[in-house]
Amino acid sequence: MSILLRVERESGGQPIELGDGQITGYSYINTSPSDFFAKAYNAEHSVQIRGEIPLRLLPPVEQDADNSNTLYAWALTEYRPDNDYYRSVTVQIVRHEKTIREVKFTHAYVHVYQEQVDGLKGVLEFELVVRQRRDQLDSIQFGSVKTRQLSSVKEKRKPVTILESEISENEFPFSYALIEESTENDQIEKYKTSNSFAYEQFAFLKKAYEASFGDDKTSKSMRKQIQATVDYLKYVVDNGSNYAIISLDTFLPVDKGTDPWGDTYLGNGEKREFGVNNLNVKTLQYGVVNLDYNSVVGFNFVTITERINEQGEVIKTKRDSNSEMFFTSNLNKKGNSNFTMVNIGTSAGNELSLGAPPLDYSASVKILNKSIVSISVQTDKFPSYEGYISINGGSFNKLYNLKAIPAPINPFLNLAVPRGTYTNKITYEK
Repeated sequence: MSILLRVERESGGQPIELGDGQITGYSYINTSPSDFFAKAYNAEHSVQIRGEIPLRLLPPVEQDADNSNTLYAWALTEYRPDNDYYRSVTVQIVRHEKTIREVKFTHAYVHVYQEQVDGLKGVLEFELVVRQRRDQLDSIQFGSVKTRQLSSVKEKRKPVTILESEISENEFPFSYALIEESTENDQIEKYKTSNSFAYEQFAFLKKAYEASFGDDKTSKSMRKQIQATVDYLKYVVDNGSNYAIISLDTFLPVDKGTDPWGDTYLGNGEKREFGVNNLNVKTLQYGVVNLDYNSVVGFNFVTITERINEQGEVIKTKRDSNSEMFFTSNLNKKGNSNFTMVNIGTSAGNELSLGAPPLDYSASVKILNKSIVSISVQTDKFPSYEGYISINGGSFNKLYNLKAIPAPINPFLNLAVPRGTYTNKITYEK
């Protein structure tokens, strides 16, 4: 049996290739975050390689030479968009001339690298751990191996591919592992009488799921995040946990705006007033917070932008990336704290406009004794911002409503002005 490693740069050049007994160990690790109670959509994928290279085969380090085809040089590379920081890593395990494992990380970066020289053996021993870039998890390739999660319900369904989340538009995204011996519609309906608030939230999450269909990576990422959010909301509701739902979104209060650097229009202005759980948005962040364990699971939604001409004809459509949107919490064990802190943020650029400012905000929400809520949010003046919170199934209370005042000609250019920090403190009432 032999293990082969190949590291390739997008810009080309000589790859790093190790084999012929130089690789002594291989591990593939799939780790779900510790604050999840089911398999998470954003598991960490890692490949660990251990090996030893005879010193006589090591290339010399030369001044002003291209040493990037060595592992240690790649490990020392600092991130820049054009410096081959991310590389393609392929590992093959071959036995009797047959490949029994093949894993390829298309956007790998060095997470850990260490090496030492054994002078008695005349070898350099090394350990390399690489991870896939988070917004490229769907691109990991496992050769011909197809891992599938099958439905636990009795009726036949299309299986779900873990990596590609191939779920039909008619299926409500409850995790199959959590579905009882009944249809998914029954699962929704049972909350209609027992918990009307949960019923309303599941209905909204279903709409968000349906609005996320598309073949692009962002759409796939959103569907996985919504899937995990549904699972977690079902968990906290069914187990009687203390929980909160936080909803933050941005929208443009006009119907359209012009490109600051061109004559075409940028469509998809929302032209609406404030209101919770509205998918007519630029961005939406929705999180389920377990107040007993201080953990949060949520999804980051971005809309599809249309670029139109003066006649109203659509020139191009695109869903922007949600890779710079996040939820984090102060993860503590049960009983260690009487407050929960959730940090939320986004930086979403508009890829169809040459000059529209990004949608930037960062927020911190502190929930004390499951009733006193403090919010601090830093925003730009573009576009409008709103935030809401519900605790233990009560009605949504306003955290903030910050309305943009669009300029009559060009709302994008005139609203790119920092607004600053807004703070608020409320005592939550149902």
